[in-house]
Amino acid sequence: MKTLLSALICSTVLYGCGGSTTPPATPQSGTIASDDDASEAVRPDTEKLKTHLAEHLQLPSNREQVLAACDQTPEFTAAEKLWIANTLQPGDYLTPEDVSVALGL
Repeated sequence: MKTLLSALICSTVLYGCGGSTTPPATPQSGTIASDDDASEAVRPDTEKLKTHLAEHLQLPSNREQVLAACDQTPEFTAAEKLWIANTLQPGDYLTPEDVSVALGL
């Protein structure tokens, strides 16, 4: 009888857990993603990035200066800028090619 009662309680608990109707968690207010959200880094187009580096970057530059130059341009989305920031390591860069190599382009 004890075994039967335990089995009945377990199956009731398991059935109740399996049928949960709790909705999935939603982002908190102010964190809703937009098309230009940087919640997920996206690698920019290689040629677009190389062109930007060659035409708009004042050299020599360090990592902070490269990121500032990229941050000030509308050419890249926030997600692309995040990828650049996540990928570029600290250092000094003398040429656009130095930056391209550091970014793995």
